[in-house]
Amino acid sequence: MRNKLLFIVLLGVIFSMTAGLVCVTAQDEKSEVVIAQISDPTDLDPQTAGGTTGGNFVWNIFDGLTIISSDMSEVYPSLATEWEMVDDVTWQFKLREDVVFQNGEKFNAEAIKYTVDRFTRPGTPQEAYKFKSLKAAEVVDEYTVNIITNAPDPLLPFRAMEIVALPPVYTEEAGDNFGTLPIGTGAYKVVENTPNQRIVLEANENYWGGKPDVDRLVFIPVPEVSTRLAELITGNADIILNLSPEDFATIEGNAGLRVETTAGKRVIFVGIDLLPDGPEYLKDVRVRQALNYAIDKEAIIEYLLNGYADQLATLYRTDFAGYDPSIEPYPYDPEKALALLAEAGIDPSDITLKIAASEEVVIKGGEIGEAIASMLQDIGINATADVLANQQIRDMLIGGQEAHVNDELWVWNWGVREPDADSILSGVMHNSGLTSYVRDDKLSEMIDLARAEMDSEKRAEIHKEIQAYLYEECPAIFLFLAHDIYGVNNRVNWTPRRDQYIIGKEISLNK
Repeated sequence: MRNKLLFIVLLGVIFSMTAGLVCVTAQDEKSEVVIAQISDPTDLDPQTAGGTTGGNFVWNIFDGLTIISSDMSEVYPSLATEWEMVDDVTWQFKLREDVVFQNGEKFNAEAIKYTVDRFTRPGTPQEAYKFKSLKAAEVVDEYTVNIITNAPDPLLPFRAMEIVALPPVYTEEAGDNFGTLPIGTGAYKVVENTPNQRIVLEANENYWGGKPDVDRLVFIPVPEVSTRLAELITGNADIILNLSPEDFATIEGNAGLRVETTAGKRVIFVGIDLLPDGPEYLKDVRVRQALNYAIDKEAIIEYLLNGYADQLATLYRTDFAGYDPSIEPYPYDPEKALALLAEAGIDPSDITLKIAASEEVVIKGGEIGEAIASMLQDIGINATADVLANQQIRDMLIGGQEAHVNDELWVWNWGVREPDADSILSGVMHNSGLTSYVRDDKLSEMIDLARAEMDSEKRAEIHKEIQAYLYEECPAIFLFLAHDIYGVNNRVNWTPRRDQYIIGKEISLNK
């Protein structure tokens, strides 16, 4: 009898160990996709996590009132099921009633009001360019909310993607730590955040849109293009961002990998320091025009980007409201550039320009900066490239106008989701723009007029006037629209979005 009892105990132990192994195996069999991007965002707070690196987390952890189609042409319901204009400055949104936050906190109109209140508080970094018109949110009933603007805003349904729901109780309790372990209503939740190593998201079992196919998303920061490529080839990454064009052949020669490309959302340009205490010679429009003539944009696109970009005449993409195809890009004409400098009475050798650039801000950014410096040197300007890390250049430019520690020129980009130029104009050309080093009252007034014009035809006409003004005044060196290039493991079923965000619920794995 004693031996029998001992056998039963041992059998139980063996069963427990076997069960444990089964559990571990089941856990290890969770589907996983590893994404290698240039860097981690500064944090995961949706109201401060900017750029594509931040958006890759925002649109997985959180939901906005609306969502934009993958080609950025249409806006669809998300947390809001429908919306309408109540008056010129009021949009009413009806909310879903089957949503809870990942910690069980209730989602309703009060959560949206809290989100908007937090978004519009003084000193919010994003306030300077996004939602410049956003004023307040008013609760109508538990699942109806009014969004109030300071002026008419025809793009509010597109912008409402940015109104991502925050859980009021948890957000207040977390305080400054909210950006480390945020809670949203999205399809994925944060389970690990190890800075500069990896951030792990796991599928939200209770997601209102249904559990996504992929159980786990792992984001790893890999600054170097060559290293990202190696991670893809060795199988350590499934999707890599910002692939270099010359690496196409390497990927296409591997039967298990593929290249995905799409016309992007990011307008690439060279910013110019036009603040009142900036370099005096840059205030002369003839000098700025000369800079545009001195840069061979076609050569940059062909030789550095293998043709994966579209030259632009100004900051306007072809899909922007009021885009004017009659305005053609500045041609490469160094003799014209020298003639303009002579007309301005300026000897090129008296001009000294440092050009800040980063491989992490623009693909081939450092090489583009160096090429621009070389082309300016060709007409006698003392130009050098200042190649920086992503955070260095962001710290230099974003909201740094008062400190004024930037270089004279910088290779920069601005991504726009909606088919309208308001975001880029407000961010880099308006007097109050987040990265604007332009102080032009006339231009700011035109931008404000276009933003508030509800009639689409009238708004298009204002935008045409703005394009002509930009072309003539040259507050930037206009470059190109970048194409987005990805390397992808063939086991992953995924098509890139034009807004650049990698959204887990849009990914599945091939069996």
